[in-house]
Amino acid sequence: MKNATVGFLVLVLFLSLGSLACPTRPGPSTDAADAAGGEGGELGTDASAGAGTAGNTSAGGTAGQRADGGGAGAAGADVGGSAGGAGGAINGAGGAVGGGGGAGGAASTGCSNACSSTETCVGSTCLFKDGQQCTLANQCASEVCTPFYQDVDGDGYGTGPAIGFCGTTTPVGYAAQTGDCCDNASNLGLARPIHPHAGFQQTSAGGVCGVTWDYDCDGTIETQFSTGQCGPNPVYPTCTPEIIYYPESDCGTTQGNTTCFAEVLMGTQACVGGSDTGGLMGCK
Repeated sequence: MKNATVGFLVLVLFLSLGSLACPTRPGPSTDAADAAGGEGGELGTDASAGAGTAGNTSAGGTAGQRADGGGAGAAGADVGGSAGGAGGAINGAGGAVGGGGGAGGAASTGCSNACSSTETCVGSTCLFKDGQQCTLANQCASEVCTPFYQDVDGDGYGTGPAIGFCGTTTPVGYAAQTGDCCDNASNLGLARPIHPHAGFQQTSAGGVCGVTWDYDCDGTIETQFSTGQCGPNPVYPTCTPEIIYYPESDCGTTQGNTTCFAEVLMGTQACVGGSDTGGLMGCK
């Protein structure tokens, strides 16, 4: 027991002397000044602590200068606003290479508030998309505000006050042209053929919207056919016919058609009147 105690004391003394003879060399410590910024600090070779320069408008900052103390790279700024990522050097003999700068933030959309589903952001303003009602062109993203007119019967002609819509496409239920004299009739089948520039019709509108035969809304009634009787003094060989229009009372009835033409009868040149079966009289 006594010999064991002595041996233990000798071992402790030996270990204590060894630790004094061979001191442990301290390792490098992390610099507390590690900071956001550059693409990376280079290895340090002198004692001065150099700071990295500021980043440009692209992602991340530039590299930090050489520094034995481990200079921190400067923060990289971006047009979107956020700075670059972490990347300071480490203290000690020769700083370690710093981490790369992070990407800059996304650029702003310009509109501080979210635009609605009928709008789009232009610059810093929410403007109407095409097809939305407008009163001024500067309310529209397309910068075009076109007047249209309500067209209930779908004949391509509207009536009433003009209503503006963004763009140039005609909205459903509207027309680019106005002047319809029958648009709100309960019988759309009769109202549809009544509009400016309408063609001849062979049946009466029956008084819908106050119209009987004035289908083209010009305030007068025109007959489709006219007589072509030879005048009192026809000139051969042109034989120009004398135009006589049928009366309004003949609209929608079958009428013969007369004409005037050149002919040689028994060696005599003359303008001769003729007729055919005609047809159903159309009016507008």
